[in-house]
Amino acid sequence: MKVRNRQTYFAVSLFVSDIFMILVALHAAFWVRFTSGIVPSSMGVPDDQAYRQTFGLVVIIMVVSYRAYSLYVEERVLAFMDELSLVLKASTVTLLLLLALSFFYRGFEFSRGYLLVIWFFIPAFVLAARTLLGYAYMAYRRANNKFKESIVVGANHDSIKFAHRNAAEPRLCARVVGVIDSRLPKGSSYKRLPVIGHLSELDQILTAHPNINEVVVTDPALEHRDIMRVLVTCEKHLVAFKWSPDILGLMATQMRVKYELGLPLLSVRESPLLEWENRLIKRTVDMALSLAGLVLMAPVLAVIAVWVTRDSKGPIFYRQERVGEDGKSFDLYKFRTMRVGAEAATGPVWTVENDDRRTRIGGFLRRFNLDELPQLWNVFKGDMSLVGPRPERPHFVGQFRESIPRYMGRHRIKSGITGWAQVNGLRGNTSIEERTKYDLYYIENWSVFLDAKILFKTFFAFKNAY
Repeated sequence: MKVRNRQTYFAVSLFVSDIFMILVALHAAFWVRFTSGIVPSSMGVPDDQAYRQTFGLVVIIMVVSYRAYSLYVEERVLAFMDELSLVLKASTVTLLLLLALSFFYRGFEFSRGYLLVIWFFIPAFVLAARTLLGYAYMAYRRANNKFKESIVVGANHDSIKFAHRNAAEPRLCARVVGVIDSRLPKGSSYKRLPVIGHLSELDQILTAHPNINEVVVTDPALEHRDIMRVLVTCEKHLVAFKWSPDILGLMATQMRVKYELGLPLLSVRESPLLEWENRLIKRTVDMALSLAGLVLMAPVLAVIAVWVTRDSKGPIFYRQERVGEDGKSFDLYKFRTMRVGAEAATGPVWTVENDDRRTRIGGFLRRFNLDELPQLWNVFKGDMSLVGPRPERPHFVGQFRESIPRYMGRHRIKSGITGWAQVNGLRGNTSIEERTKYDLYYIENWSVFLDAKILFKTFFAFKNAY
């Protein structure tokens, strides 16, 4: 009987590595802060023995925090940015706890500068070691041909996306060996994925491929009895079963099981932005960066304003009603890029490529996202955020809320100047269904680092900008 390949040794290696690197970081931080001379210390050099006596406590709090953030879960090799986010969160929790402990215990007090240094050093040292371990683990598994092998049920866009995602993260050591689809002939291929059989042959396929670790169902057309048959067959062969349904946009979200009065209930995972501390962090960053942007970009804003007035008759700014957080309307500001009265004859319509309603400068401004710069004022006022789902006009919201499942879920948070959908090319006259999935993914997986990633990618996101 086949036993699933587990990654216990890797999780234990991470645990031991973290403890070692935390201790190294604590010693290095003490040296940098007090004895190296790099940072002036008006209070002199404290008793190093007193500090070293706290190292054990710091290590315990830190690894407990790491465990709370699921950094030692088996069969989980994280992408670098996800791992960075979790390690920094755990380090911040530890720092706050140490501050609280030093406040209540008057016999000893940490230097604030020292705590700041360890807040930087511990994540840096831990992540460096984790990255090296991850690639060493990858090299070992590749050398021994110990890949995590998957079969996907359903030849469609989602199965290809799943295969590409596995190939894009080398530390996963995962690969899709084939696709099962009753609509395609066995032995053919679907976008370079071999078709290895039909759904009725799953039992024989798993018997013939004993190294398969999981079966991933991506076909939304499968009936419930077929899905249950796949699940039972997977359990028979000790193979993991995963399902990526496209019901109500579930593929864009993470679900959670909550027990109420002993009854397991499946519900949509709430956004991290419903927590007050995350909202405070996001709002603080929005205010700081939008104010800095308005000040630093003032000369550029002035030049564009003059250019707009000379290019065509009409106002400099274009004000338009949009629907934002909780379905509330607000006035969004942009540099005017179209002729006055451009929608007088047609009513609200999408902008299309080579749209003849644009002014001469309008095409240039839209191509490089410069028409969006006045929305920094919307962000500073609190109408919008720097990153979030793009707000839409009430006319289109009224249409999409009836035809696109979970579309209104986009309005659980503030709208953004840029978003996860936009940096992935979903803007302008593109699929609203796909855009909604990307927006829901962002809402339910928000982090400071995801925002930073989106802001960085925005500078290079010109696809479908017209």
